[in-house]
Order: sequence, then structure tokens, then C-alpha cells
Amino acid sequence: MADKLTNQERRLLQVLAEGSHYLSTESLAASLQVSRRSVYNYLNNVSRKLISVGIEPPRNVNGSGYYLTRDSKLYIKDLINGKDGEPDKRVHRVQFTDRRNILLLALFVGERDITISQLMNITGVARNTVISDLSRVRKGLGENRIELVGTKDGHSLRGQELTIRNYFQVHFTALIDGYDWVQKYQADNSFFAGKDTVGLNTMLNDWIHLVERQSERAFSDDAIRMIEFYYAFVLKRILSGCFIPQDTFPSNIDDRRELRNKKEFGLASNLLAQVGVEVGSHDSEALYLESLLLSGQLHSVEPDERDNVKTKVYKAAIEVVESFQQITGFSFYDRRQLTSELYVHLLSTYYRVKYHRQYRDGMVKAIEENYPDIYTYTELSIRPFEKLNNYPLNENELSLIAIYFGSQMYQDESHLGSALLVCSTGLGTSRMLKVQLESAFKGLKFVGPITKRNYNS
Repeated sequence: MADKLTNQERRLLQVLAEGSHYLSTESLAASLQVSRRSVYNYLNNVSRKLISVGIEPPRNVNGSGYYLTRDSKLYIKDLINGKDGEPDKRVHRVQFTDRRNILLLALFVGERDITISQLMNITGVARNTVISDLSRVRKGLGENRIELVGTKDGHSLRGQELTIRNYFQVHFTALIDGYDWVQKYQADNSFFAGKDTVGLNTMLNDWIHLVERQSERAFSDDAIRMIEFYYAFVLKRILSGCFIPQDTFPSNIDDRRELRNKKEFGLASNLLAQVGVEVGSHDSEALYLESLLLSGQLHSVEPDERDNVKTKVYKAAIEVVESFQQITGFSFYDRRQLTSELYVHLLSTYYRVKYHRQYRDGMVKAIEENYPDIYTYTELSIRPFEKLNNYPLNENELSLIAIYFGSQMYQDESHLGSALLVCSTGLGTSRMLKVQLESAFKGLKFVGPITKRNYNS
């Protein structure tokens, strides 16, 4: 760093990097054994120094305190532990999985063609190894109608933009793993500007919270992370000129009209305008961003009788629960709670099915092996919901819905004490954990689950 960190500034960053929740100025002052005024001075200084090297500074949430994002914690730990205040760029053997993730990231978000020399420099492997990696990745892309083209300038992707985005959304975990690796070990040699990506992440995180307030919905923590990072990568493509052609998404004109009438369309348009995208010429991009929001797993949503989709999905949730009870002969203890939670889950499922983004990764094997009857009953009961899009759910989506029924069926009605459950994933996964805990701790009432953000607040 051009401006060295003082010992107290290092200590401040270390406390923030090790923290798992918001830290108030009072707690920071106590940890450093200084005054609150000194803490403010240290925060101003470290923020300026971190921004100068492209690291996102501490964030402040009014009424809660300061915290660091996950990526900032990674960078700062390297910054503190590195020689002479510089991040530690340790060279270590890079396995194929990491190399593939790095390559996929480079191809998706790179601002220019990716060369073999760049990949050799980042991964530290031989030229022939990079060529072999490109060949293996090319085969996988080709199976998904995406062409990996090599020219004298480097390698790039060719294909329909929506097809490319859908492929990389399915492989989001690989993208984020590649991003984490590059930022941790090779940020200076990266094929895209890390500082720009940090800025996009910050802007998107703030925007998602605005969406939550104005659309009366609350996303799960994992959904926020997916939208924040995946769409930051998409914005890199958009700013490089990779647009979805006008009037092509969604393909159905009635679906486009329906999306334009939702408040999320205005929120998506405003965000794109902030980064310089002319929505009038690229309204398919606003519709695409809106569809990502609508497909994101929810933690809660306010009812709205004026929203036709919400009304249809809630009615379908009631019919699915009734169908399940008729097939099994089981009467749910808290049918209203089950219907409410299932409705929240099905609302985002509706849009995932509609825009062909059904989950590929799930707990199918665990559900089918441990609860085969519940999975089968769910498969038989879900038809009222499938009729909404006239399209079947895949086994991953079915397994997530089966969790709701299974957890409700096995819920113990006698309680002696209570415990609060906190989980960053969607309600379905949380309820599976809840069932397992209830089985292990008989008589203990479990409240929730709530998100980590709600717990920290």
C-alpha cells in the first residue's frame, strides 16, 4: 500500500475481519482501548487506504455498527499477514477444478479476449496444460450450444447471449469459486479490474435492499449473494457490449407486457440507467434483471391481492396442500403455517420455471433415500402448481417442496423450551435442519428460521 497502515489501524481491521456480526463504535473502542473519536479517525484513515488499493472499506449500518464484506475480509487478512503490508501472493499448485473455474470466470467477465499467456501467468502451469484445459472446457461449452473460439488475439465465447448467461447462472458456484481464488492470490494479474467489481458489488447490494423495501419482499441471504455477484458479472458483460437483443426476452409478448407492469421493472431500469445503459434501446436487459429478482429465493413476502401472479400461486399452494392431505390421509397440525411457507417458496419457483431456471443442485438423493414416500406424495400433489406454467418441476425443485411437507409431518407438538434458528439459505433447507434438530432435542421448541441479517439486526 502506498500509505502504510499504523499498528492501531491494523488492529482495527483485524477486529473487523474476525467479527461475525456488526460492531458498534463503543465495542471497537473497547477492543482497541481508545476513545470513540479515535475509532472514527481510524475508520476514516483505513477506508481511504483500502479504497486506494481497490478493497471495499468497512460498511456502516445505522443503529447496528460496522462490518466487512466476505471478500474484504479475505483481502484484509492477506494485507495484514503479507510482507511489508502487501497481500501475500503465495504460489501453490492449482488443481484442474480451480483452473477450470478461473477459465470460466475469465471467459464470462473478461473485458477482452483471454490469452494462453494470461492463464499461464495466473495459474502458474505450463502452456500445454492450459491448452488441455481449454480443450476440456470447450467440449463442455459445446454441449450447451456455446462456442469457445481462439484467434491470434485470444479466446472468447460465441453464441446467443441468453444461452451464455443461462449456462453461467447454472455454474454460478464455479464462477464464485474462481473469483475468490483470483482475488485472493492473483488480484494484480487478473483479467478484469477487481476494483470495478468491488464497486459493482457494493452498488448491487445497496440496490437489492432498496428492492426489498419497495417490493415488500425479503430475499434469503444466499439469494442476495447470488444476485449481487452473478449480476455484477453480467454487468461486466453488458458494459463490454454483450447485450440481449431487443424484444427477445421473454420470448412471449404477453410475458413482456406483464413484467413491464410490475414495480420491479422500474427498479431494474433505474439500476441500469445508473451504469449508463439506455433502457429504451435495451429494455430486454431490464426485463432480464427483473426476472432474476422474481426468481430469487424468498424468506418472506407481503400478500398483495392486486397482484395476479401472487393470487394464482397462493391459490395453487392451498390446492397442493389439500391434494397432499387427500392422498396421504394426513391432517396437518398447523396447516396455515405450512400453506404460508409453501406459498413463499412457490412464488419464486413460479418464475424459475417460467424462465427456465429450475435448480440443478438439490438434495434429491437425500430426500428420495430417507423420505421416499413423502417425495412420491409431493410429486403426485404438485400438479395444481405445475398447471400455472404448464411445465413439470424437475426432481431438485420437487425435493425442496417435499421438505416442507416432511418437516411439518414430523414436527413434535409437545414443547418444553425454545431455541431460535438462524439460516442463510431458503426456507426449505432451513426446515430440513429444523426437523433434524427437533428429532435430536425432544421437547424443545424451535422458533424461526430467520435470516442471519435479521438476527444481526
